Amino acid sequence: MPVTPAAFFFRLLRRLLSALVLMALGAVLMAGWLRFFDPSGFQMMRTTEALRIYGPQDDGVDYRLPAGTVLYFDQAFAEGHVRYRAYFNHKGPIAHESVEMKPEYGGRLFAPLWLETLTDDSDASPSVTTPH
Repeated sequence: MPVTPAAFFFRLLRRLLSALVLMALGAVLMAGWLRFFDPSGFQMMRTTEALRIYGPQDDGVDYRLPAGTVLYFDQAFAEGHVRYRAYFNHKGPIAHESVEMKPEYGGRLFAPLWLETLTDDSDASPSVTTPH
């Protein structure tokens, strides 16, 4: 059965529109990916002074985040504190223990540490430094 020019035109138009819709959907998905998962989509700030990092379970050791560290804004909370992200490079294996994912975590577990601006009193306390 021969195809009429009008039927051929509408098939071609339908395929072109389908391709355009798929490309637009891909562009929207890529924009979402870059906005929510790429650190360049977050507000960045560079610290101008060292910050104290409170260790897990307040282990009594004074850890320091050096001045000049770039932090990425993550989320602000109504209580008045803000969560930031930091990225670190590490070469070689890391001594660690696995964390069991429990149902109450909902598939995600955040265990952020607290940062504090150092004062004159806190500068005298011992610090943990790492070789460069």
